[in-house]
Amino acid sequence: SSFTTSDCPAVTSVTGTRIRNEDTAFTLTVNGNAGVTSYFLDPATRPAGMTLSGANISWPAASTPDAPTSNTDYTFNVYVSDGTRNSALFPVTLTVTPVNDAPVLSAPIPDNSATKGNLFTYPVAGYFSDIDDSNNGSNLTWSITSGPSWLGIGSTGTVSGTPGDSALAMESVTVRVSDGEFAVSDTFVVTVGGTNVGPALAAIANQTVSEDAIVDVS
Repeated sequence: SSFTTSDCPAVTSVTGTRIRNEDTAFTLTVNGNAGVTSYFLDPATRPAGMTLSGANISWPAASTPDAPTSNTDYTFNVYVSDGTRNSALFPVTLTVTPVNDAPVLSAPIPDNSATKGNLFTYPVAGYFSDIDDSNNGSNLTWSITSGPSWLGIGSTGTVSGTPGDSALAMESVTVRVSDGEFAVSDTFVVTVGGTNVGPALAAIANQTVSEDAIVDVS
């Protein structure tokens, strides 16, 4: 017997939205010509987490890339069968577009302690994370929104300062980190130790004054 190419199983199209934001699910449908009974994903090119049920392809949000820095294409192949013969591979390309992810608090900042007159340094960047930040926190903006005047924070998330004699025994500090669109904050307590130091009198130089004159020493 003879047959034409129209008798061969073939993928005629794959329908569904092929461009989506990151963390968004893809759902597609494989369409075949007459006689097609089965649908397949090519295991050699199938993205991780992608599944096929009947003619329906699903790539759930949890499996799509979390933080692409630019539009990223993912190409895979599908094919169909009529129960006897498989079709040629049919390439499909999906495009994942990046969106901004908010910084998050990975773990509460532990309380810490400082000593009056001594430099206090406390890196807190490790308690925050931002999946879009690839530069160890320096792509983010750090600030102290509540705390003592003797404390500041650097561009990579290190809190530092020297408590003076007037520093309170317990200081509450709130750190805020922002990516320019979203922000997150956390508060910790610094316990300040050390003894108050009284005022010191500097040495007074010897003075010469005439008899019955008034002298002013300051």
